[in-house]
Amino acid sequence: MKDRKESPKGRASALVKVMYVISAVFAAVSVYMLIANILYINTYTASYGMTFADMWSEAIQYIISGFILYFAAAVIIFGIGKIISMIQQNCLPSCEAEDEKDDYDDYREKTESSRDEGQERKALKDQPEEEQPEEENETAELEDSETAEDEAENEDDENAEEEPEEKK
Repeated sequence: MKDRKESPKGRASALVKVMYVISAVFAAVSVYMLIANILYINTYTASYGMTFADMWSEAIQYIISGFILYFAAAVIIFGIGKIISMIQQNCLPSCEAEDEKDDYDDYREKTESSRDEGQERKALKDQPEEEQPEEENETAELEDSETAEDEAENEDDENAEEEPEEKK
């Protein structure tokens, strides 16, 4: 694959320039069609001895339908050119806003967690040594209580097995 040269900020690629030129051509055609349609309506009303007020709804529809397609094409092509230039320059505003928000959320989470850890450490240091819980003793106590429960269950199982034998 060829390495593409990125266009420097502020400069548009050839594709974007072509899109802008095509957009300008469509805009010029839409202005021409607007003027041509208005002149046609004036000629039509003058030749038939009518006024614009007599046929204003048909006249407006004719004028708008004559130039709106060219105008819409100009706007759409210009928008596509603008989007392409933003993509090429890697400066989409929505992406930057989301990245900044994510960075802020990450920073806030880190500061909150470090603040909570600092408060826990401070609380442990403030307690007298006798009151400080020792994790090793707690786990040892839990293991002792679990083994005692297991032994009690095993004895119940053995007693349950012996009872049917005694009945024979």
